[in-house]
Amino acid sequence: MKKKLKRLKMYALFMALVLMTILETQYVFAAENEVQENLLENDMELSILDNVEVASGKSLTAEELDVTTSGEEPTIYGSEEQISAISDDTDSKLYTGTVSGYLSKSGDYALYTAELPAGSYLQARLTLPGNNQIDYDLVLYDSALTVIKVSDYITLLNESETLSESIGYKAVSNEKVYIGVFSSSGGSDTEEYKLEFSIATNYSENNEPNENAKEAVALNLGKSGASISGALNSAIDNDWYSFTVLDSLYYDKIRVDMDFVSKTNDYTTEIYKNLSSDYYAMQLVAYGKGGEIDLPAGTYFLRVVCTNTLSNFNAAEYPAYTLSVTPVTKVDKVEITKFSGHNAAKVTYDQGTHYRIDENEYGPNEVTITGWAYYEDGVGNKYAAPNVKIDAVITDRQWAAINRPDMSTVYGSAVTGENGFFTMHVYLNRALGGLSHVAIVSTHYYDMLDVIISASNNSNAVYFDSFYLLKLSDFSGIPR
Repeated sequence: MKKKLKRLKMYALFMALVLMTILETQYVFAAENEVQENLLENDMELSILDNVEVASGKSLTAEELDVTTSGEEPTIYGSEEQISAISDDTDSKLYTGTVSGYLSKSGDYALYTAELPAGSYLQARLTLPGNNQIDYDLVLYDSALTVIKVSDYITLLNESETLSESIGYKAVSNEKVYIGVFSSSGGSDTEEYKLEFSIATNYSENNEPNENAKEAVALNLGKSGASISGALNSAIDNDWYSFTVLDSLYYDKIRVDMDFVSKTNDYTTEIYKNLSSDYYAMQLVAYGKGGEIDLPAGTYFLRVVCTNTLSNFNAAEYPAYTLSVTPVTKVDKVEITKFSGHNAAKVTYDQGTHYRIDENEYGPNEVTITGWAYYEDGVGNKYAAPNVKIDAVITDRQWAAINRPDMSTVYGSAVTGENGFFTMHVYLNRALGGLSHVAIVSTHYYDMLDVIISASNNSNAVYFDSFYLLKLSDFSGIPR
């Protein structure tokens, strides 16, 4: 007991020194103060082009894609000069390579051949010249030159690039195939195409192929969104998904979340709108690693694509991911209904009646913020806002007053459930104890913490509240 009293007296002396630099302030942390940290730094970037002219739809017939061989087609599998083994795993190897060339006019083509072992997976990606007068397609033929697959978007420049053509094919048995670069419109003797390819042996992934928009996996969002798992098994792999945005207050924005396991490989997500009514003219409307975006009603295509090159892709580190696409409800009001924490209770100090949370000497300091978000229409009807990301900034006034941002400010976030309510857990720094209140038998040393919460999809949906963080209660009778 004597040791405890000694500690409390030393603390009181320390606080007297601190209070020489801190006024028992009437300082108010205004709700409209600018928050320096961007809590939505991963929001997707808009890339919408206006007045885009789209060529008429196309879908070349097998007869139009007729080709013949010369017997001198370059081999893209089995030649050590052209193929590099990225993974030396004895059960599965990934071979990659790049070739390039020119097509002079419409109808010209170039063929490349590959001998695929049973169970292997072939991916090919064709990068076109950045010229809207040139339209090349990527075609996969079997050994008899019968068309197996075609990737043939309508050429549409997104800034200076057009969407690459991509195909994927899993060989059931040992077989010979031809990869064809075919000009359906235009050509150039100075602007080259680039054909990248990868062949994974003993391939076991079941989610492929979904290499182009025609093979996109449909996601049914409903009100709660959809989640799906996949993997980018090579640097030229791209996985396609589609989803529909409804004209509804439950679709105010769309949130894209990606959980990407790999540390050495990297990715990006891209959202496209098909501008053609009878085929695929893919306009890039958004890109980034995830975030929230305002999309008008309609159907969209989402591509998950690797940003590594063939040379720096790490095949040994399996790049699995989980993709979530969630509709975010329209919201114009957010509220805090309760603060919870260690020995939480409502008390009245000089700064008013607020929840008080005690520091926890046996564990971390934590506050739990409960609240809800809703949308109110013109006649006063309130609609719960599910799937809304709520961000919080918590500022300790006493640490802020002595210019200690490392101790004064912490952040939190949560997502509302189907009833519009959220529960947010935020770890707190220790209190300075810069304020005091003399009770009947003790003196309480505490800090005042201000909380600003806001909805990520509406910067005007903001709510301000405060709570106390108790440093200690001094029962020694030391006057303050």
